[in-house]
Amino acid sequence: MKNAKKILLGLVLSMVVLSISAQTGAGKILIGGSSNLGFSATTDKYKSDEGDGTDGKGINLNLSPQAGYFVMDGLAVGLMVDLGISTYKEDGDEETFTYSQFMLAPFARYYYGESKIKPFAEVAVGFGSYAFKFDGDKDKTGTFNFQFKLGAAFFVTDQVSIDLGLGYSSYSEKDKEDNDINERLITSGIGFDVGISVIL
Repeated sequence: MKNAKKILLGLVLSMVVLSISAQTGAGKILIGGSSNLGFSATTDKYKSDEGDGTDGKGINLNLSPQAGYFVMDGLAVGLMVDLGISTYKEDGDEETFTYSQFMLAPFARYYYGESKIKPFAEVAVGFGSYAFKFDGDKDKTGTFNFQFKLGAAFFVTDQVSIDLGLGYSSYSEKDKEDNDINERLITSGIGFDVGISVIL
């Protein structure tokens, strides 16, 4: 009788482990999205052939839907669309600038472990456009973005997780016209985001 209980317990535990590890198994599809609110610690710096400096601070709101494919157990690669709106104030100036952003970014996310709470790391590199609006004037520039994030996925079902993450991002933009001194604006900061992922 005791042996039968041990065998039954072993089978149940094996099924649980197989179910959990199958959540992020090879061949699965990841569909997700997150939103993050930048903090006042976000700092803009400028660099050019004539010198560097600090420009101001801003608040950023981003929506980042993504879709990926698990090429191996735990590792998903795919494409992220980054949509953003930012307000920005220069040092010593009361006027506020408004920016909007559209970017496509290939990404890779790796999940660790076999429990219902899975730590993950994610990296993304993107290219896109940045639109600027101030006092009726509009301008548009190309932009480059790098993001790195550490977080945890809390699986509420076998297919759905709530994702919490803390990440670093750096945006670099450069006006392609009237830029003889090669000036670039670099925005970097740390942000917290919450998202929902579905694994099919």
